[in-house]
Amino acid sequence: MDAATEPDQVEKLREIWHAGEIDSDIDYYLTVAAHAPWVVRPHVVHLERDGRDLLGIARLEKYALRINAGHRAFARPELRSIVVTFGGIVGCRDIDDELSVIDALSEPLRTGEAEALVLQRVRRPSTLWQASQRRLRVYGLPVAHRSVAKKPASLEAFLASRSSTTRRRFQKEDKRLESEHRVEVVRYDSVEQADVLAQHMEAIAAKTYQRAIGTGHRGDTVDAALIRLCLAKGWLRVWMLYLDGKPVAFWEGTTYGGRYLGGVTGYDPEYARKSVGRYTMHRMVAEVCADPAVEVIDLGQGDQEYKLEFQPDRIDECDVILLARRPRALALGAALSATTVANTLGKRISRSEAAAKVRARLKTGR
Repeated sequence: MDAATEPDQVEKLREIWHAGEIDSDIDYYLTVAAHAPWVVRPHVVHLERDGRDLLGIARLEKYALRINAGHRAFARPELRSIVVTFGGIVGCRDIDDELSVIDALSEPLRTGEAEALVLQRVRRPSTLWQASQRRLRVYGLPVAHRSVAKKPASLEAFLASRSSTTRRRFQKEDKRLESEHRVEVVRYDSVEQADVLAQHMEAIAAKTYQRAIGTGHRGDTVDAALIRLCLAKGWLRVWMLYLDGKPVAFWEGTTYGGRYLGGVTGYDPEYARKSVGRYTMHRMVAEVCADPAVEVIDLGQGDQEYKLEFQPDRIDECDVILLARRPRALALGAALSATTVANTLGKRISRSEAAAKVRARLKTGR
């Protein structure tokens, strides 16, 4: 087993490197490793089995655990962790292959260089999920839902599932917007546009609720480097809505391996009542539907209402954190397990029929 822990060692694997997701593409991977302050170094394992190349694509990172009470994090301790990229277990045919890669990636846990191995977005059920359950892990981590849909034939086909009343409302909103403003939607898709794109995305993102909670477009050096790389590779497209020359909404996405992956979005809250986010999304849908390179639309994790419009299949995914047999790692893992289980139980109770009756009584004062 070989482990590549320096960028030049990773480069030597380029000929055998194959990835199904953009996050595990070698150039994307190296860009994150070079610019992300939370990355300590690359960590890629290469195994040969029966003439096949197996890869475990990961990085040694300062990984922040989020220990929550309800929706609020009351602690964010860092675990020095080997973090596997999305789709980063590559070339495996069965659970034995996957166990071999997991064990190879776990070597820094045994030597003390890392405290945990983090497998991100593991599909449930899958053989990788089964393999991960055979190792010492954090229990009870929440399951997230990924929405994946077949590409509609057109924007009109996409809207066909909506009621005629809703479609008329969309048309009315669009006509009002176009009558009140000089409307322009610009698609950014070339590296020459990178600086202007970054400037206008930041002008919007700085005002969004996503920025307030630490998500969405960050506008940092990692985002800037990835925008430039993905534009240069022809992967990235960003639809930017301008009203009277002012950027007010954007919708980002990447196309890789026949899959359109929806990225970050944002809109200026000053224009929320004008449905600028929805207007921009419909322009994105129209162009993605017409793109012969796109076969599948991946809307990512989350249960946002707009995703239901695509009539997607729901895929259950869960992060898996495998722990080193060391006191600090085990203690933090136990704390995370306990709070996660408590939060899950609390949600079930709050949704129960008894809780609903109590809330109804409180409202009526009886």
